[in-house]
Amino acid sequence: REKEEGEAREAKLQHDVQDVQQKMEAAAAEAEEKEFQMERARVRMEEEAVSLKEQVEKHRADLDDLMGRCVDAEEALDGEKVAHQELRMTEQELRVEIEDLQADL
Repeated sequence: REKEEGEAREAKLQHDVQDVQQKMEAAAAEAEEKEFQMERARVRMEEEAVSLKEQVEKHRADLDDLMGRCVDAEEALDGEKVAHQELRMTEQELRVEIEDLQADL
C-alpha cells in the first residue's frame, strides 16, 4: 500500500512537474511574442519619427522659400514706390513748366 501511495505521489509530482514545464514554455513563448511585438512597434515608431523629421525639413525649406519670396516682393514693392514717387515729381515738374509756359503766353 505504501508502495502504491509512493507511486501515486511520484506520478502526481511527475504530472505537476510537466504542468509547470508546460506553463513555463507557454510563458516563455508569450514573452517572446510580446518582445517581437514591442520590437515591431519600436521599428514603426522610428520609421514614423524619420518620416516626421523629413516632413519638418521639407516644411522648413518651403518656409525659407516663402520668406525669400516675401523679401523679393517687398524689394519690388519698394522699387515701385520709388518709381511712383519719381513719376509724381516729374508730373509736378511738368505742371510747373506748363504753368511757366502759360504765364509766358
